[in-house]
Amino acid sequence: MQAGDQRDDTDSSGSPPGGGSGREDDGTVGTGTSRGKRTVQRRRAQLMSAVVRSAMDAFIGVDHEQRIVLFNAAAEAMFQYPERAALGLSISRLIPERFRPVHDRHLRAFLERGTTARAMGRLEVLWGLRASGEEFPIEASIAKTELDGDCYGVVIVRDISARQREQAARTRQHDYITEAAGIGLWDWDPVTDRREWSPRCRAIFGVPADETVSWDRFLAALHPDDRDRTKAAIRQALQGGREYDHQHRAVWPDGSVHWVHAKGRVEFGADGRPRRMAGIAMDITDYKTTEQALLDSQERLRLARQVAQVGDFEWNIVANSMRWSPELAVLYGLPAEAFTSTFEAWLARLHPDDLAGTAQRARTALTTGRFDAEWRVVWPDGSVHWLAGRAVVYKDEAGRPERVLGVNIDVTEQKDTQETIRRVSQHDGLTGLPNRALLHEFAAHLLVQAQRSGSGVAFLFVDLDRFKPINDTYGHNVGDAVLKEVAKRLSTTLRGEDLVGRLGGDEFLVVLNQIRGEEDATKVALNVLHALGEPYRVMGLELHSSPSIGISLFPQDAAGVDALIRNADTAMYQAKAGGRNTFQFFRPELNARADEALRVESRLPRALADHEFTLHFQPVVDLRTGALVAAEALIRWPAMKLGPEQFIPVAETAGYIDALGRWTLEEACRCLRDWREHGLPEFPVAVNISALQFRRTDFVRRVTQTIDLAGISPRDLRLEITESTAMSNIDSVAEVLRGLRGHGVKVALDDFGTGHSSLSQLSRLPLDILKLDRSFVKEIGRQQRDRGSIAILEAIIAMARSLGLDLVAEGVESEKHIAFLRKRACRHAQGFHFAHPLPAEEFEDWCLRRAA
Repeated sequence: MQAGDQRDDTDSSGSPPGGGSGREDDGTVGTGTSRGKRTVQRRRAQLMSAVVRSAMDAFIGVDHEQRIVLFNAAAEAMFQYPERAALGLSISRLIPERFRPVHDRHLRAFLERGTTARAMGRLEVLWGLRASGEEFPIEASIAKTELDGDCYGVVIVRDISARQREQAARTRQHDYITEAAGIGLWDWDPVTDRREWSPRCRAIFGVPADETVSWDRFLAALHPDDRDRTKAAIRQALQGGREYDHQHRAVWPDGSVHWVHAKGRVEFGADGRPRRMAGIAMDITDYKTTEQALLDSQERLRLARQVAQVGDFEWNIVANSMRWSPELAVLYGLPAEAFTSTFEAWLARLHPDDLAGTAQRARTALTTGRFDAEWRVVWPDGSVHWLAGRAVVYKDEAGRPERVLGVNIDVTEQKDTQETIRRVSQHDGLTGLPNRALLHEFAAHLLVQAQRSGSGVAFLFVDLDRFKPINDTYGHNVGDAVLKEVAKRLSTTLRGEDLVGRLGGDEFLVVLNQIRGEEDATKVALNVLHALGEPYRVMGLELHSSPSIGISLFPQDAAGVDALIRNADTAMYQAKAGGRNTFQFFRPELNARADEALRVESRLPRALADHEFTLHFQPVVDLRTGALVAAEALIRWPAMKLGPEQFIPVAETAGYIDALGRWTLEEACRCLRDWREHGLPEFPVAVNISALQFRRTDFVRRVTQTIDLAGISPRDLRLEITESTAMSNIDSVAEVLRGLRGHGVKVALDDFGTGHSSLSQLSRLPLDILKLDRSFVKEIGRQQRDRGSIAILEAIIAMARSLGLDLVAEGVESEKHIAFLRKRACRHAQGFHFAHPLPAEEFEDWCLRRAA
């Protein structure tokens, strides 16, 4: 027998030869020989290989050392490795590095023991790693098989990136919908107390995003009066009911109370215990407010019927007879029996001014079917009362009016309240004068009348000088008393046809009606200056304040109220700049100055940021020896080509003077330090300080910090304040000066002689230096023209010497000035005669040349 004819004793199923039905165990037709079985197995393998190759999922086979031995086309596309490159690699190359240890441990255990539960590690989401380094989410299953005694694992991987993106998109859409609808989502695990709240849910309960939400935090967010009730509702839902539907209040961190409507369901585990409670929350504060308002309105209506005694009536139109309730007679001030039951008798009770209109509305109602009106009635005692009437007209089958049913109610109190509100809304609460809105309305009427008659109108913008120190020093009660007195004086100064009102703060507006021109406006302005310049005796004090007045004229300066007020305001600022306690008519060029100020104000922030400012320095010399004894730092703005007198006032009013003054102080100290390092002789530098800087509570600390940071000595710095700053509040100014002197910083009083300080006031201030204003020095050599100025100059020099103060004369421009000052023992001076203000580098050169 040939080898090819030999048969095995049994087939693959263990059946004896010929004992089968001609089919293999798996149902395929075979030859019954080993060769036929091998053929079937080969075909099975080919079929399985084709399935693996064409599968949409990645098939990855690994041996017991986790090396890749199978890598189908889907795996190539998914992980971006060609098959030949992947074979032999460790499967860990397909896993992000941070997950490799746990995957290696569990996969190795699986290949050894065949347990699949932990094969991929304890991860909620699995991640794959492409050859490019990109991580992506996957799902994976694993199976184990043996071939020829060796153990292999087959991992089937599916890329779920698209699914996650779709899920994320659905989640975003869901979040958008719930956010747009104002719905908050919440999820609670009662066992672990793990809570998840959506951002909207946190907002509804007033819980910040960075706070952990727990049971205790949830209870803390509830209104104390609602906590027990809310806990009971949650407990009931957990114990049996699956539905949770509850309303309660939440208290936000700012103390505000908000109503919340929460709904949810409870999910129970196989053991019957609650394992999850989730739902929504909505802010229903507006609904609750509206609901309460409706309840309040209904309650008010009920009370109104009881208290106001609403009267009702019925009018039989055909018989012209009327039925009145007793309450209705009371509303008309009559006993019930005194009321005649006719329509004409009712009309006779109405106020004469309202009779025609109300009667017409009543007749119109016979056509429209409804009556709704308000009118006045005059009681027998002469008092006037407001009534409101509402009625419905009933008609017969032919459409003819048959009878009227209605009510009347007394609305006198409401009318009085409305009138009070109208008056309060149009008048200043402090002075009782018309406010800005009413001023505008009345002034517009005056302009219309003036245009018809061809007469003129003047707008006087009145602002009190130095009113803020009164408020700051004595308090707002005293300031308010002064404002009331100002209003009283203005009202008594003007004619009856003129208008006066308060714009706000210490600003008032006077509108003069029927004037001939500047002459009439000037007379009134002089009267106002005199009246408001008198001392104010309030609360045991005698206070002084003067007005600055700007005047614009109609029709010369503008045609509208707003423009006239604006022009008068501009002129008022010009009056202040001219010395205060005066008036100024508007001129077109003033607007140009205002525009320039606006241009400067808009440029200031950028100039500070871009370091456009620079310092120039002018020397102070000893008149006996010619030696340099100090220098004054003067700020300049080269880019704008403006002098300090042009941009400093704008910086003060616009709020930039603090930053500008701080830079000036720091820059002056820096220059002084550099000069010391360059070998210049030692001398102090003086820096001008604005009133706003000086009034800061931390001013002394700022100065000392600047000195320390610059590394200079306090004796190297001098501060200069103006006379008006020093006299604004003597006691507080003296305290600041003592603080500066305590740190070794000297202070000079600048422009002395131009203000209003007295010798007694000056003696109270711990000053070191007086700087004589240039206007006095300019008079030297003009004795024949102004002997008075020379006498004042000599008196100031003598006064400084008697007070032990150093005196610096400003504006020295000639030898004649120097000779005069030397003769009178004025020791120090500065001015063009010695040097113009120079940039820091040029001033350094000037000092070196002078020293040489």
